[in-house]
Amino acid sequence: MRKHILSALLLLLTAGVGLLSPPLAGGQTTVFQEASPAREGIPVEPLALSSRFVGNSRLAEAELRAAAALELTDLAANGYQQYLVDDAAFQMKIAYQKAGFAFAAVDYAVERQEQEMVVTFTITEGPLVLIDRILFAGNSAFSAERLRAFFEGRGTGLLGLGQQPYVESDISAATSALRDLYHRRGYLHVRIQEPPRLRFSEARDRVTISVVIEEGRPYVISAVEYSGDLLAAAQEELDQATQELVGEPYFRRRKLLLKSRVLEIYGNLGFADALVEVGEQEQEGEVLLLCRIQSGPQITISEITISGHIRTRQSFIMERLALERGEPFSLSRKRQSFSNLYQTGLFSRVGINLAGNGDEGSRILAVEVEEAPARELFFHVGWGSYEMLRGGMGFQDSNMFGTGRTLRLEGNASTRSENIEATAIDPWLLGHDIIATVPVYFRRREEPSFTRREIGSSILLTKKISAALEVGLGYLYKQTTLLAISADPEVEEPDSDYTLASVKAQATWDSRNDLFFPTRGRKFYGALEVAEPALGSGISFWRLSAGMRHFIKVTPKTTLGLRYDTGLILPGRNQITIPLGERFFNGGENSVRSFRESQLGPQDLSGEPLGGMAYNVATIELRRQLGDKTAVTLFVDYGNIAPNRSQDELNQPPYSSRSQVISDTMDDYFRDFRPAVGTGLLYLLPIGPLRLDFAWNPDQNAERGEDELTIHFSIGMAF
Repeated sequence: MRKHILSALLLLLTAGVGLLSPPLAGGQTTVFQEASPAREGIPVEPLALSSRFVGNSRLAEAELRAAAALELTDLAANGYQQYLVDDAAFQMKIAYQKAGFAFAAVDYAVERQEQEMVVTFTITEGPLVLIDRILFAGNSAFSAERLRAFFEGRGTGLLGLGQQPYVESDISAATSALRDLYHRRGYLHVRIQEPPRLRFSEARDRVTISVVIEEGRPYVISAVEYSGDLLAAAQEELDQATQELVGEPYFRRRKLLLKSRVLEIYGNLGFADALVEVGEQEQEGEVLLLCRIQSGPQITISEITISGHIRTRQSFIMERLALERGEPFSLSRKRQSFSNLYQTGLFSRVGINLAGNGDEGSRILAVEVEEAPARELFFHVGWGSYEMLRGGMGFQDSNMFGTGRTLRLEGNASTRSENIEATAIDPWLLGHDIIATVPVYFRRREEPSFTRREIGSSILLTKKISAALEVGLGYLYKQTTLLAISADPEVEEPDSDYTLASVKAQATWDSRNDLFFPTRGRKFYGALEVAEPALGSGISFWRLSAGMRHFIKVTPKTTLGLRYDTGLILPGRNQITIPLGERFFNGGENSVRSFRESQLGPQDLSGEPLGGMAYNVATIELRRQLGDKTAVTLFVDYGNIAPNRSQDELNQPPYSSRSQVISDTMDDYFRDFRPAVGTGLLYLLPIGPLRLDFAWNPDQNAERGEDELTIHFSIGMAF
């Protein structure tokens, strides 16, 4: 009885406090059911949850809500429960600590009104704590500079180059990475004090971190002893595996690596069911590895079955298997078969397994595939500072007739161009790993000083030499008509209608880690194109082009990008000048950005660009990722066109000899470079970043119509 009376008094007291509490302003309102259970048949009135934040200035309310989004959502769904509010406050505290506010505290108060629960989160941010120094004690195997690199992370400031904030989780991760480094070098019993010693400044805005290390003795592998089923055919490779291990630092994963190596050796000899056990014996800085082998029976492939294919021909799959019926099983050839099938891009899943059949020495090789969607209807839109609005649509079938060949139909248009193209691609020309690409196209594009219209086709053969290196050889034939030519015909004498037939050899080395937003790696390319009457061409020239990109990761979110592009056209034996449509132009959103499209270089007297026989573009760009989708850049572009002045500008008659064109081109090849200094904003999209660049010309020549400030809005990186 007393218990029931006390419960009733407590309930009345709680309700009275809620009624007397003043309303709180601000916050976001969510309707939810009160958590206390209702008696059967009596509905629970929905209550509104109102939350607000006090004391936060360094992190916005939206950031705090995002940090505790899961807990706040559960509160809305399940009603008020104290542990959820506790968890929400904890997640907000973690968000502050990850931003470098090590002493941040988040408290809260909950008040109930008539139909509302109000949660007030009170934040005590404390100072932003920056790392002053990182000291090491006890290290002799590695220098302090080498160890300090594990602790270097994002810095403060717009580009992340300022002092590094102290984040406890980052320091803990760096300590673990340090321990892994020692283990990989054979220090099996290394001890690293965790957490490290911390000494904060009086204002608690600086911290010195001291990492104390007890290295212990390094261990090396002294020998490998094999026992069990030792095969003469495997002995040479086992000896080689031993030689690679003896004298190397020992760490636990060495046993797994040795086991995998022995399984592969025996698997390549047909012993697919081999069992391997690896033990260890430690003694005075040395480790003896003990490897016991059970070979099992040697397996021969009695039959190959293929299942799961619908459109793809069975013969296409069989041609890509490195294993054949009647041959001994090989683990390496099984992996090669898997790679061959998966790299076709036609399958979302590939399984290659052995299945029992008859006596234990023979098995069925069961190949099971699941086809990926091969037909695609696609649309795309974009924007460029010159072409303005652009878009297109197309259709692609990546598995024509079940043979893995591709047919692509595409149409693109912008306010200044149209393009219709049909392309056939054979990734395995005549059964070899040579890619044959044959496009047939119609193109029209309005350039600043002329309009180009082309109808043509080509065949390009490319081959992957390695993961990074690709080489190609192609033949091009096209008919070009130039319309609306603004250049003075008395000076330039441009060809307005010509046929071009050429052969082109090219090579590309690309080790970039990302196609759209690389942060490390390099790309080099070079090409030589020759157009001669003997090939069916109406004009004659040699065209060389080359370039490089180099990306250096400065901090986890800051990348330094370097770019250099160059090109040179040499007229053929019976050619004096090159048509406008084949010349190099410079300036625009993807070259020297302080100039509008094609506006850098020689002009006629009316200011129309004429292009040139050679060009250069060099860029240094610092890229800083601000969030998952946003980034900012600082850049300097430097480029030119040669010859850098037209005969019109020099008050000279048109060129009358090929040698004069070549001489003027080579004289100006590295002269009259024009600069651009600017900044850009990026919004990262799946098809490439949306880019807004502001470029200033510190060497503006107003007499030539050059702008002091140029703005480019486009999709895709400048390089």
